[in-house]
Amino acid sequence: MNPIVAFILGLLIGWLIEWVIDWFYWRRKNEDRSVVADVSTRSRVDELELEIASYRNQLASLQTEHARLDTPIRTRAANRPVVTSQTPAAQGQKRDSLVEIKGVSPAMAERLNESGVYTFTDLGALHPQKLKEIVGEQLAQPGSEVEIIKQARLTAGMIKKVDDLEVIGGISPVIARMLNAAGIFTFAELSDLTVRDLREIVGERIQRIADEQQILSQARQLAEKQNRGG
Repeated sequence: MNPIVAFILGLLIGWLIEWVIDWFYWRRKNEDRSVVADVSTRSRVDELELEIASYRNQLASLQTEHARLDTPIRTRAANRPVVTSQTPAAQGQKRDSLVEIKGVSPAMAERLNESGVYTFTDLGALHPQKLKEIVGEQLAQPGSEVEIIKQARLTAGMIKKVDDLEVIGGISPVIARMLNAAGIFTFAELSDLTVRDLREIVGERIQRIADEQQILSQARQLAEKQNRGG
């Protein structure tokens, strides 16, 4: 046989043998991989099914708890008296003409009514800052909210008069104005404050110029003297 032909024939036979071996090897390996992948997929599916079952159990528990908590709420709502949208005037409640207070315009009175303020007492019970928040730009001038509250309290009989807070040692004109701005117009109102309240109104400066406890004590004494008619 020609050596060249024999060489080529040998190469072909070797290539064929190698192809057969590779084919069986890779097929076997791919089959193994498929088996592993299938097992892994089934395992993941099982895990997901377990998670779904767990979530369903949690949802059922939450629904049961919601029903338990919602029952008393519904019961209270069912037993709650019905509140109508009638105005105090329609319900026969007292309603003052707030425009009688100097500085209160008809537009301001309407805004106050919308906020639930219908009487001189309601108005006098407001903190000046709260009044400012309600009527805002309708105020005639800055600081007029303090005068409005003062006049409302006098008109409603909440206070008999406005006291001169500066007669108390340690209260300067500046501090007196700050107290007024906080709705404090009398010795009695001042005496109802705590040391902490006083510091919140006038700041830490008062510690440097006066004894807060002494100020409150003087206010209490003056208020008691007024009550005795002295």
